[in-house]
Amino acid sequence: MKTRSPLLNYIADYMLVRQHSLRAVETYLKWIASYIHFHNKRHPASMGDNEVEYYLEHLTRVAP
Repeated sequence: MKTRSPLLNYIADYMLVRQHSLRAVETYLKWIASYIHFHNKRHPASMGDNEVEYYLEHLTRVAP
C-alpha cells in the first residue's frame, strides 16, 4: 500500500508491521488525509489542539 505522501506511507508501514488489518490502515489513512487536506495540506506536526478541535467541529456541521 503506497501513497504519494511520505507521511502516509510511514503510517501505513508502521501499522502493517504491527499487524493491523488492511481495512483499518486504509480507514486511518483516509481520515488522516482528510484532516491534512482540510488544513490546506499542512503537516500535522505543525498543528495543535486548536486545529483538531476546528476539524472535529467541521465534521459535526457536515455530518447528516
